Amino acid sequence: MSENYGELNCRLEVNPNKLGTPIYWCCVGQNGVVRPSSKKPVVKNQCHHYHSLTTNANSIQPIYHFIDFCNMKQKVIVITTGGTIEKTYDEESGVLTNRGSQLQEMLKRLRLPYTTIQHHDLLCKDSLEMTDKDRLMIALAVENFLELKAPIIILHGTDTMALTAQYLYERLPTLAVPIILTGAMKPFGFENSDALQNFTEALLAATLVPPNVYISMHGKVHAMPGVRKSKEKGTFEKLS
Repeated sequence: MSENYGELNCRLEVNPNKLGTPIYWCCVGQNGVVRPSSKKPVVKNQCHHYHSLTTNANSIQPIYHFIDFCNMKQKVIVITTGGTIEKTYDEESGVLTNRGSQLQEMLKRLRLPYTTIQHHDLLCKDSLEMTDKDRLMIALAVENFLELKAPIIILHGTDTMALTAQYLYERLPTLAVPIILTGAMKPFGFENSDALQNFTEALLAATLVPPNVYISMHGKVHAMPGVRKSKEKGTFEKLS
């Protein structure tokens, strides 16, 4: 099995005669070969962060997030499209508007020593104003970044977030990384805003969940399909 895990490219070699037994491995460097055994190996002058799995005769599931090996940083792509999470108050008009991304301001509030953020400012729109052309633009941007094999977070307005998530789910049936949409009910910088909470949770989820399209809000990660915004609850929920 061979996978490219962001900045590391490791190959896991499995003995087919020992399927069904727990195995351990440790990355031994860039483009290194990882040979598993039934005991945790000791590799001098290398990392000491181990993963384990149990193989079976049907398949060996690839491991997507080698994020701590040898102190390597996990790259996360963040695509910003506007929405309430990035709205600011316009003193002249007295209304909230989308005038530019607030991502860098949010990142200043966080400590991310193990994460590298790659920011792509794509749109700056209220999601109620989004069209199918906008959703296609988002999908094309996601497709372009998939070759980096890094998790993708999309900051999006909550009113049509479920529509965009469903669009991506249907257009991208085979994924190697998770795509997570998140937003906010109150703009970043406002009192009791949920913006930073939701963004932080999406960052963590991006390194933990298996490949799929998700909506992450208020401590819950919903896998597509079948997710909607509940105006009564003020959050998102899975359809029963």
